[in-house]
Amino acid sequence: SFNAQGLNLTLRGNMVASGTFVPSGNLTTFNVAGTNSLSGTGTINFADLAVQGGGVLNVLNNLSISDDLTVGSGTFADNGNTISLYQNAYFGTAPATTGTHTSTPGGQGIVFVGAAQQQLFALRTDGAATLGTITINNANGVIVPDLADKFTIATELRLQSGVLDIGGSLLTIGSSAQIEEVSLFSVTNMIQTNSSFTDNGVAKVFPAGTT
Repeated sequence: SFNAQGLNLTLRGNMVASGTFVPSGNLTTFNVAGTNSLSGTGTINFADLAVQGGGVLNVLNNLSISDDLTVGSGTFADNGNTISLYQNAYFGTAPATTGTHTSTPGGQGIVFVGAAQQQLFALRTDGAATLGTITINNANGVIVPDLADKFTIATELRLQSGVLDIGGSLLTIGSSAQIEEVSLFSVTNMIQTNSSFTDNGVAKVFPAGTT
């Protein structure tokens, strides 16, 4: 096993966790240039996980993140693996750096599974961020606290348990994306806005030629 002893760890290449990685509350940062990979045996555990740089981090195993996920720049590609997230998610960096999440269709993507309400942030000044697949599976819900955020779902939004509260923000379902009713839609399993005429709400982009 490799015990980080709570010390911050920055990786500029690939990570292969064939044994046990013990984060002990640390921050693990992947500084990606080009294409790097994160692989190993079974589910790999992290405390805080961050991605930065202009490249792509290809995730090749299921991950469990006990604290925050931050994709400040570059692309975090889950490749159909499950990313279990217990705290908050941050994408991009002010003023105009993009942090992107991509998914292979058919997976669960980033699964919000915290015991308390979780938060989703887009940190670019314009509030824009693109996500692949996300799953809401938190009875206390997930909230987008910044009213100016503009999230685009490129693959799938899966509603399993809990309310996705987008407040006044804009949530766009991309042309090839869909919303999956994992559990029956209800007052405890839905998308919620501020119920104000100033809300941006939910938009769906249809492919060209759709009638």
